[in-house]
Amino acid sequence: MNTPPSSSPIPLELARLRLRALREGDLDRYQAYRGDPHVSGWQGWRELSRSQAQAFLVEMAAQPFCPPGRWCQIAVAERDGDALLGNIGLLLREEGDGAGAVKIGITLARAAQGRGLATEALQAIADLVFARTSANRLEAVSDTRHVAALRLLERCGFVPVATLPALQDGEPCAVRHFVRHRRRQLPVQLRPARADDAAAVAQVMLDARRQRMPFAPLVHGDDEVRQWVAGELLPAGGVTVAELDGRVVGMLAVRQGLDAGWIEQLYVAPAAAGGGGGAALLKRALTLLKPPVRLYAFQAHLHARGFYERHGFTAIAFGDGSDNEEGLPDILFERRVSA
Repeated sequence: MNTPPSSSPIPLELARLRLRALREGDLDRYQAYRGDPHVSGWQGWRELSRSQAQAFLVEMAAQPFCPPGRWCQIAVAERDGDALLGNIGLLLREEGDGAGAVKIGITLARAAQGRGLATEALQAIADLVFARTSANRLEAVSDTRHVAALRLLERCGFVPVATLPALQDGEPCAVRHFVRHRRRQLPVQLRPARADDAAAVAQVMLDARRQRMPFAPLVHGDDEVRQWVAGELLPAGGVTVAELDGRVVGMLAVRQGLDAGWIEQLYVAPAAAGGGGGAALLKRALTLLKPPVRLYAFQAHLHARGFYERHGFTAIAFGDGSDNEEGLPDILFERRVSA
């Protein structure tokens, strides 16, 4: 019998489920739900022969929990009887643009759906990932037609970030990207930006755009952005940075106009997102500017839209993108009262 490494946090007993390592004895049930079109139709799986699936289960049985850079699959089984009901996939990324994220997906056999089991399993595995890895966020995607999956993610604390075009079995579709951050309150410190912050400010902006706004490719190259920050943005004034342990992890740029105050830039480094830095910067903006306070956000940026709406902003106009460099539909938000 295959057993997981001794340092593994699984098996984990839940109210109705057991999260454990996949094993060779799961083969029949594993192949059954993978072969069910009701289940596999929402997945991008490649077909596995019986021998390939058997070898995969043996590999997963010996794999440590959530190793960096490799997908691992965790079994979702009945607590009483231990029969396999489905699995959860995890991929911890520690390098590159996605560093600090765990990609997550869950699959349950048809007979196990509609009973709240997916919620029980996903909540537990999210807590386990944050307790046993360095991840600062979980990322998930779902076809927008898969309403049950969208509702599951929202029940489990995932926030929609963006909806992007994609292909499923060669057919065009739309997928919604979700994120759930580690719950924490980071002790960020705010201060006016200095000239020597230019490189750090530019990096925060570049990282945030790439990881949190994949629907909006950068119009300017990295070097152009760095030159603009150093030569134009910071010298113009009105820039505040958020520091954590001496590192710049967020930035805000504001401008007071004749008829309104404007938030022109507000970015938080992906590794620090969800820690209160964005809210702190927004609060600072509301103290610096006279109302009404306005800003633009892309219509596709669901996370930003929700953030500003939670902080009292209202959409007052919708644009077709002809007035921004990216050419993407946008929203003009306004808040009429001060902080």
